[in-house]
Amino acid sequence: MEPSRALLSSPPLALATFALSSAALLAWRLLVGVARGADPETVFAPLLFWIAVATAFGAFWFVNALRLAGLLASPPNRLTSGGAFATAAAGAILAPVDPGGLAAEVLVVGLSAACFATFFLLHVVLRRARLESIS
Repeated sequence: MEPSRALLSSPPLALATFALSSAALLAWRLLVGVARGADPETVFAPLLFWIAVATAFGAFWFVNALRLAGLLASPPNRLTSGGAFATAAAGAILAPVDPGGLAAEVLVVGLSAACFATFFLLHVVLRRARLESIS
């Protein structure tokens, strides 16, 4: 594997790590809610929804990190383009957030920057690779 290809995979890999870690923490919160006998209507449905969203984004970013690193030989498709734009939208939503506190601000700026970098990589780099493989 080329070092530059491994470097290209780092923004989506960082996002995948964050999303899958968030899903695991939400699953832990769900298990604690089940153990304490929480009301299913108020606790379970929102947690299950966000676990599903975080897991889907995490899996998407992980697969594309493997593509960018050259470890997965499947060509990008329409799902890749749609996910790239969804990633850019997530970055745009995160950019103006002011959570208060330096550590939280650094996290939000880092996530937003990783989203925009991932959008660029998925939309431009993978498209160029697909065009080169066609010709």
